[in-house]
Amino acid sequence: MRLSRILGCVAVVLSLTSTAMAAPIVSGDGESWTSVMNTVCAQVGSGTPCGGTTVIVDAHPAWQDSTLTTPRAQWVSYADTGYQGAVLAPRAGSASNPNGQTPIMEIVETFTGLAGAPLFVRFWADDTMGVFLNGVPMQAPVFGQDICADQAIGCQPGEFWDLNATTTGGLNTLRLVVYQLGTGTNTSDNPFGVLYSGSYSEGTVTQQTSVPEPMTISLLGVGLAGLGARRARTRRG
Repeated sequence: MRLSRILGCVAVVLSLTSTAMAAPIVSGDGESWTSVMNTVCAQVGSGTPCGGTTVIVDAHPAWQDSTLTTPRAQWVSYADTGYQGAVLAPRAGSASNPNGQTPIMEIVETFTGLAGAPLFVRFWADDTMGVFLNGVPMQAPVFGQDICADQAIGCQPGEFWDLNATTTGGLNTLRLVVYQLGTGTNTSDNPFGVLYSGSYSEGTVTQQTSVPEPMTISLLGVGLAGLGARRARTRRG
């Protein structure tokens, strides 16, 4: 059999597809915040508007236990505004936040997704917040008040709100606009913070690899052996 015929055998093309991977979207891993409130910017020692990286804060005893979130997340704020913290977020009734409906801060998460890939995030806040995905309102803030807000996004274990959506292809932006409704004058009875935990699908990766058929490999071996024998006979002649 000629070697050219052996090498002309068709190879098998294997398509190897990896399992879809879920990438976490959680509070407390270095997300950024911004604010246009003068009081907030003065508290962090910056001009208005201001921004920075979130600070992990202590949870009020009534808040959702962050250790129970999956993936693991942390309560965060723009400064140490958590339970018995050093900074009191602008309270409702103050000059900068007269009715509790002025945004204290915004948190932005950006990530690269695939078109139509699943996105899930669960949110808590003290006191409430609005959620936007790629500029589209997904959940409006609720300006009621008990220990936190009266649904849909509050601070207690049962006061969460779930975002179930799909991502667009390319860069995606999740924007959280957070409000303080409490009127207390210290962080023991009027803390402020945000907790969220979820993930988005990074999709699948397909790789194509050309692999010779088993019969092709066998024929190649036979062909090479035949060529060797032919050369030996030629030398003896």
